[in-house]
Parts: sequence; structure tokens; C-alpha cells
Amino acid sequence: MSYIDDKKELLKLKQGLIDKNKVVETEKPIKTYEKPKGFKAKISNYWYHYKWHTLGGIAAILVIVLILFEFLTKKNPDIEIIALTDNSSTYNYLLLNTMDLEDSFLQYTPDYDKNGYTNVAITVIDISDGEYTDPDMALANSTKLAGEIQRAETLIFIGNKQAFYSMPGNMPMNDIFINFSTKYTSCEFVEDEYFYKIKGSPFETAYNLTNCPDDFYIAMRRLSDQKNEPAQQRARTVISNIINNNFMK
Repeated sequence: MSYIDDKKELLKLKQGLIDKNKVVETEKPIKTYEKPKGFKAKISNYWYHYKWHTLGGIAAILVIVLILFEFLTKKNPDIEIIALTDNSSTYNYLLLNTMDLEDSFLQYTPDYDKNGYTNVAITVIDISDGEYTDPDMALANSTKLAGEIQRAETLIFIGNKQAFYSMPGNMPMNDIFINFSTKYTSCEFVEDEYFYKIKGSPFETAYNLTNCPDDFYIAMRRLSDQKNEPAQQRARTVISNIINNNFMK
């Protein structure tokens, strides 16, 4: 019985139109909860009440699994290389051909960690400081280069020659790079003592590099004899393989 019906009954009762003994009080039905019966009903009930909780939990588990998978299967590079440039044409070439360059270096890189595969990692750093250079980006790249130099793990450089001469510190080339001409006297691709020219070299054809710039070279950092000798030995082996055209596979 609705509120209006109750009010009408009360009014009739006051007016004596109905006998109060005949008024039957109606009670609202009490809802009782019945547990779902059967496996299908229980699953349906659970999904109705906890659907979003379940989906959120599954998503969180998937993210954790993906992070763990990435961490556990991450390939540590056998050799690390810095690709240095101070102009847009070389920079664009590096961005478009990084993977091909890595594959070219793979031909000359041993499996140093003995894990069954060879991995090469190239880091592209633009040190241009022209009129249209973003100062924040220039600072970030300069900081990245300084960090790599300080780490003393990445000793092989590729890039245009002027970028090598423009490295921070204004140090003489003899203090920065290994002199190739004293050891590889008969190599026709060694220029200015410190640089191996990629254009026209066996390295260019090792993985069929296309549109390689004419001003594109390989160099190796010089370190003190005591500093990070394992990294120096790895880099020297790769450089020797490239200049002597010794394929690893």
C-alpha cells in the first residue's frame, strides 16, 4: 500500500467511515539474500560484483610479467659504440641506418660474454651548436657524451670528422684517439692518422650499407694503460678485425 493510500485510510478512519478493527496493517516484504547455487551461478555472481577488481588485478600482473621478461631477456652488448655528429645530414643518416650499422659491426665483433649471440649497441649523439640548435637539447647531448667518456666503456666512435675535432675539451687528437697509421701502415682507408674511412671500405660492403656519407669515419678512444683494460682489449680486437677485414662469421 502506498503512502497516499495510507493517508486515505487514515482519513476515512477519522471520519468514521470505516471500522478501525477492519484496518489491516500491511508490512513491507523483507528481502532475503539467497546464495547462488551451482558453479556457473557462483561465477556469474562473482563476476557481477568483482569484475573491475579482477580486470585491474590481471592488468597489474601483466605489467609486472612484461617488466620481468624485459629485464631477464635484455641483451647486454658485446661492444658499445658512440655515433657522433655535428651536422644534420650525418645525423639523419645515423638515425635511418643505426640498425644496419650495428649489423655491420656484428660481422667483426666476437661473442665476448659467450652467451651464444653477438650484440652491438650504437648511441647517437648530436653535438651541433648552430644557430637553430635547441640549447636544451645541446646541453643534454653534451652531458650524455661527457657521461659516456667518463664511464670509459664505450671506446669506438663513428661519425663525421669535424665532429671528432669538435669534441669537448679542445684536446689534441693524439690525446683523444688511437693513432691507426702507426699500426696499420698499409691500410688505404686510414686518414689523418686517427680515422678509418667507411666510404668505399670493406666495412661499407660488409652489410651492404647504402648512401653512406663520404665524410664518415671510425675512430677509437685513447685511455691510459691501466684504465678499463678489458674494454680497451675488446675495442682493439674489433678495430683490428675491421681494418684487416677479418669476419667473425
